[in-house]
Amino acid sequence: MKDLNVNKKKNRFFIKGLVFILPVFLTCWIISKIIVFMSSIIPNNFLDIILPVFSLPEEFSVQYIRIGLGFFMTVICLYLIGILISLIGKKFFNSIERNIFYNIPIFSTIYKTIKQIVESVSSPNRNSFKKVVMVEFPRKDVWTMGFVTGESKDKNNIEYYHVIVPTTPNPTSAFLLFIRKIEVKETSLTIDEGIKTIISGGVLTSEFNQL
Repeated sequence: MKDLNVNKKKNRFFIKGLVFILPVFLTCWIISKIIVFMSSIIPNNFLDIILPVFSLPEEFSVQYIRIGLGFFMTVICLYLIGILISLIGKKFFNSIERNIFYNIPIFSTIYKTIKQIVESVSSPNRNSFKKVVMVEFPRKDVWTMGFVTGESKDKNNIEYYHVIVPTTPNPTSAFLLFIRKIEVKETSLTIDEGIKTIISGGVLTSEFNQL
């Protein structure tokens, strides 16, 4: 029994590491491929003009300056894409996303995962979260993680928390609960830790569940 528990703990650590590193690896891999592509389309004539500016050996210049230019072009392209999306509106991009990106096998899963992580970490809504709490929802003795977004009182002066309970692993929808403070269990988790727990479906969480 003890060996079984040890093996389960090892497997849990492995899954946590995999869930953490996989999106990072995929993001770096995709960006590196874009940089390589950008580097490959730089014409040699352009390099012949640029190389004399840098007083470096030709071998060094061709190898590293091309990669540097590819990286610079990638950053500029991503920036321009962001501006383009802002100008033409999200509806057009969302249409392309639904009709093309979401219909490509394997790629759609990777794309959705990376997008969810980026949106959750960069979303302005995360700044509205005050603390991570546990609430009994959807029934008694079943605890759900949520984020406090505000406070209020009823006509009897009883204090309430406004709690957002996101869905998992896709936190694009949520439930809004008004719960009395005395019925809420506060946790020591940071907002980032709470978001990671939601997105990973509970894989990226501490050994103690805060209850």
